[in-house]
Amino acid sequence: MRIHSQGGNFGRRIVVKRGDPYGAWEVIRELEEIDNIRRILCVCRLCGERGIVMLKTLTTGASKRCIRCGSRGRRRRRDGPRKLDGGGGSG
Repeated sequence: MRIHSQGGNFGRRIVVKRGDPYGAWEVIRELEEIDNIRRILCVCRLCGERGIVMLKTLTTGASKRCIRCGSRGRRRRRDGPRKLDGGGGSG
C-alpha cells in the first residue's frame, strides 16, 4: 500500500496495485468509484473466490478473507471443545 498526496484539503489517497495483499485478499484491480466509495476487485488466496471489497474495509482490516473462508474459521471456533455436562439438573 502506498499513500501519496493529492493536494487540496482532502489529505492523502491510498494507492492500491495488482498483487497487494490485505489478509487473505489479493488485489486484482480497482473498480469504478460509486458515491465516493472506492471498490476493489480481489481474489481470496485461500480458495480463489473473487469478491468486490470496499477499500476502507481492506485497509482497516474489517475484511480479511471471502465469506466462505471467513465462515469456515467461525465454524471451527464455534464447534470447538464442548462441555460433556448436558447442563441439566439431576435426572
